[in-house]
Amino acid sequence: LAASSPHFLQIENGGPLSQPGIALRWSRAGGSTTLPIAATPLPPGTTHVDLRAIVGPASPAVRVRASLLDATGAAHPLAPPAAASRQPGPGEGWTSWAQTLRYALPALPAGTTVTGLRLQPTSGRGALIVLDASLRGPGLPAIAPIELPRVDVGALSVREGGPALRTLRLPLTVTGTATPGAKVRVFVTAPSGRQTARTVALTPGASRIVVPVPGRGNSRDDHASPGPVVAIFPVAGARTGHSATTIDMREDDPRPRVLVTPRRISVREGELVRIRVRLTRRVTSAGFEIVAVPLPAGRRPLRLGDVDQATGFWSLPGRASQPLAGGGFAGFASFDPVTSTAILELRFAEDGRREPPEHATLRLRAGFGGEERILPRPIDIPLTVRDA
Repeated sequence: LAASSPHFLQIENGGPLSQPGIALRWSRAGGSTTLPIAATPLPPGTTHVDLRAIVGPASPAVRVRASLLDATGAAHPLAPPAAASRQPGPGEGWTSWAQTLRYALPALPAGTTVTGLRLQPTSGRGALIVLDASLRGPGLPAIAPIELPRVDVGALSVREGGPALRTLRLPLTVTGTATPGAKVRVFVTAPSGRQTARTVALTPGASRIVVPVPGRGNSRDDHASPGPVVAIFPVAGARTGHSATTIDMREDDPRPRVLVTPRRISVREGELVRIRVRLTRRVTSAGFEIVAVPLPAGRRPLRLGDVDQATGFWSLPGRASQPLAGGGFAGFASFDPVTSTAILELRFAEDGRREPPEHATLRLRAGFGGEERILPRPIDIPLTVRDA
């Protein structure tokens, strides 16, 4: 029988965690697990134990025996209830119905101190999330829930910095009064995917706790690289509210300049046109579109049928008579990570006809990945093709 916290099963990034509880899963009858309880004297008149639990959504009807453990370690079996079945949820999402399993309490000696609850499934397989257990009986006062301090992970925005590892200081806010022994588990996932974890104790009376988080920047322009993702989970004496955040690493490297050669192209039919786009600094990733834009009135346009060879360009098929600007002619400048250079090539066919020069304007512009930081304004490249 495996017992684990459902915090590791149901978590919405940045949102509050579900009701704290213990998740039980088993594949065969016979195993058992013991849930420790703070030493509690059994009140006079107690007749039964109520176990509030959620039956797993894929679980069949489950049967679970229960026993109370006293201070000597002796187990006192409870009369089991009927089998519990999964209750239909009210809608999509994380919400599940809890139900109460009532166990009859045998006669126990006066002054018995309860220290644990032992659960033993008797059904073949199943899953159960135990939310809480209460001692009940006629005339007993209602159980007052303990208000645990709430811990929220704060927001942090820092300059990216260089590639050297440094320590970032992420704040956790505590609402309510933490008692000695209260602690949370802090998980840090680096952009590389490597995860580390540590347990952080809550200082009694403190409303703010600073957690050290390792962070690393770079010396490339990369549009604000993602920072570490931090998630917190309660361990003891605490609950969580806002449970996850991504540290904002603001880009602070100089913006590279975009160099295009040639800036004006004049060739004859059959000659190779090579357009070189270079960045003056390395970037993590970047790509620019290059499209044909409409010409001023009176200029003879190059048409799709004039293109004999194209590397890095494409166009819509079956439109040979269309001008480049109206035929879906476009390209993409994808940069080599070592040289930070993209090369596109064109060759226009020799048609053997005498005709005036033909023209096109190719426009280099930012793509869809936020490259406006590198190329805030488009660059136009006039192109003229004359007879061979």
